[in-house]
Parts: sequence; structure tokens; C-alpha cells
Amino acid sequence: MNKPSFQIKNATLWEKRAQEYPELSIQSVMFRFLPDEINYAIHQWQAKEITAALKKLQRKKKSLNVLDVGCGYGRLSKAIIKKYPNTKLTGLDVSATFIKHYKKFLGKGVTGITADLEKYNFKSRRYDVIIVTGVLIYLHDEERVLQAITKIKGLLKKDGIIIISENAIGAEKIYTGFGVLKLFKRLLQSPKKRASHTGDRKFSVPQMTRLITSAGLTIHHRAGIPRLTFSLPWLVIVRAINKTWFRTALKNALTVSDDPTYSLFMLFVAGVKK
Repeated sequence: MNKPSFQIKNATLWEKRAQEYPELSIQSVMFRFLPDEINYAIHQWQAKEITAALKKLQRKKKSLNVLDVGCGYGRLSKAIIKKYPNTKLTGLDVSATFIKHYKKFLGKGVTGITADLEKYNFKSRRYDVIIVTGVLIYLHDEERVLQAITKIKGLLKKDGIIIISENAIGAEKIYTGFGVLKLFKRLLQSPKKRASHTGDRKFSVPQMTRLITSAGLTIHHRAGIPRLTFSLPWLVIVRAINKTWFRTALKNALTVSDDPTYSLFMLFVAGVKK
């Protein structure tokens, strides 16, 4: 009997994960080992970076056509539509449940597509902005990542931008104690939880930079919040002691840097080379 392909297995696991959590659970699409407050803080940073990147384009056009790849239930699309109400949104995700949540959360006027980025035929559709969040980490060799970024570039309108936000390998080494904590967690975790874990890879900053430029894109901006990574043990302790101290410490940990090497998420804004 043939084993299912990685794409099918990954889509199945994400569908399972979407059904495990409440409808708009931040942990369903972000870090399951982090408290909601920290996940929301990371989300707010991403949303701020993304809406800022859209600002220049929005001045030129009354309405932007935005594709949100790996949209989940629509957390980033929601931030965009709140800032720029005339935006035309399309969400793409491998999970049918997430797309159902996406349409419900965003309301009328949005398009939801249940599909794999690599396989889906976009035909003549073109976009001003394409957001790719936590998607490329599931493509397990560089050639596929490069092909995916190249495909995304081909979907851009003239002067369009791509915003890529993926997990950094430097951060994982820090918050897992170079893999020790990850091993202990896996040993202690129930088989049921392990079964729904969506395995992924991480990127280094030079690696992602090389992949983006090799696809024919120019990087306009990059950012991360590395201080948060180093602050995680302290934040977990303070959260258990005093919520006011915790909120202050969390705010201080969200300092933005143009070097995302040790950031949980690294964010790149790029456009087509001219």
C-alpha cells in the first residue's frame, strides 16, 4: 500500500488541528506551547508590520487585491480589512475548516480557497499584495521553496509586494535549549497530541534571503522581535507571579529589530526586481 504524499499528510494534520481548537483560537494557528497573551503579542507585531507595508500601495490605489496564503481563520486578513476596508481579500489554506472559519470571521465579500499552494491553478488571478505566513516551512527541500516563491512572484501585479513571515531556526535553538526541551516535551506528550503535530522546518536569515533573491525579488524590509525569544523563560515565570509585571515585561520584549536571526518569526517584504 502506497504511503500518502507529504502534502496530503500535512493537509490532513492541519485539518485535524483546525478541528481540535475553538473556532478563533490563536493557538490553532500559532505556537501551541505559548500562552495566548504572547501569541497575540506576536500577532499584533506581524499585523502592524503588514499593514505598514501596505500603506504606500494603498495611497496609490483605492482598493488593494490581497492574497493571504496560509490564512488560517483569518487573523491577519482581519487586521488588514480593519485598517483598509476597501481591500479585496482572498484566503488560501489547506484546511477546509479554517476556510469555513475564515469566511465567517471576515464576512461577506471575501474569497476562501481550500487548496495547496503548490498545486492550485490561480489562472489569470493577480494580486497587489501576497502574504505568506508559516507556509514555506512545510516544503522540505530548498528547490520546492524556491519554486513556491517563484510561483507567488508570478501572481503579483506590477509594483506588487510579497510579505513572507516564517519561523527562524536561530530562535528555535534558544527556546528549546538546543533541542533538549523539545525532546522532553515529545516524550511527555500524549500520542494523540503528537499525532496532530504539524511537523515543520525552520529557516536561517541568510537562507531565506538567498531564496527570495534567487526568485527574482528585491528585499525592501526585514524585521523580527528577537528580544522576545530570549525573554520567554522570564515571561513564563513572571506571568505566574504577577499579571501586571507580565504585561510590562511582554511590552518591553517586543522591541523590533532589522536582524530577525533569533526572532520566533522573521518577516521579509520584497518586490519584483526592476
